[in-house]
Amino acid sequence: MKNLLALIALLLFSNIVYNQDIIDPVNVEAENFTPNQREMQARKQINELKDGVLIFRLKTNDRAIKKLENILNNPNTSETSKKRIRERTLPDIKASAEQQNDKLKRAFAEGYDFSAIYFMPDTCTNSLQNDYSLSCLTDAEGNAVAADIIEGKIIFLADFSELENDKTSRIKGLIISDKNAKRLLPPFPYFQRSAGVLAKLSSNTITPKDALKMVTRWNNKLHKFFEQKEK
Repeated sequence: MKNLLALIALLLFSNIVYNQDIIDPVNVEAENFTPNQREMQARKQINELKDGVLIFRLKTNDRAIKKLENILNNPNTSETSKKRIRERTLPDIKASAEQQNDKLKRAFAEGYDFSAIYFMPDTCTNSLQNDYSLSCLTDAEGNAVAADIIEGKIIFLADFSELENDKTSRIKGLIISDKNAKRLLPPFPYFQRSAGVLAKLSSNTITPKDALKMVTRWNNKLHKFFEQKEK
């Protein structure tokens, strides 16, 4: 009888422990997952990315451009300032974004093969998240891609940006999030810094060499994590 009671108690305890590791996205925020739940979530996400789509959001500096356009439309702005903005500031901002986007697109074309990869301007995010018709998808060469190519696919976003809540070191690099722009959590390889430890961490630019190195390292991490899951 004692042995039977002990066995029942053990089974009940095991069931409680098991249930604690079952992910219930309705009732539990990902930040509050147990270590086992995070591991399960990461394994699930690595499969979803492998079979899904990664969309890299190209910077447009849209907010900065709109602020400058507001200054241009302000009747109190001097003609000298307007001329400087039109001839120098606006072209410089647009050219800077385009140059960086080109480096990152080339890096993905050469260094990434874990999943399908497409690109879109960051201004298309709202359309993507609300399932509106997309006409802004491109491949690494800048060729237009039909929106139906991602239909039914699980989508992940990639950005070249700073880690949130990291106000001291301002580490820049690839940040991976879900379709709703919610950053993924470890142990999923959700971040890859842009350069070595001696690099200027706060720099807003990246060299072609460092861009390729960053993407290649992250791609290798994804393959390694996926292969560990398969064992």
